[in-house]
Amino acid sequence: MIGSKEKSRIKMVILNKNGFANETVYSPLDQNRKSDEVIILGMLRRYQAKGKFANANAVHFYENGKLIQSIKSQ
Repeated sequence: MIGSKEKSRIKMVILNKNGFANETVYSPLDQNRKSDEVIILGMLRRYQAKGKFANANAVHFYENGKLIQSIKSQ
């Protein structure tokens, strides 16, 4: 599963707390035909399993530069 800045449909931006770099992740190319919800849930599941959200303040999802979903950390 490879994502591409130019070809992926959805971009996930993890906005981390001060002192931690923000992270940008692109959806896998083989998921471009799936619904936004399916892609977003899959991306969240994969990165949560890796422990990537421990320092996150919020996670934003973009499609074609437009914010389509925002999740704030608890």
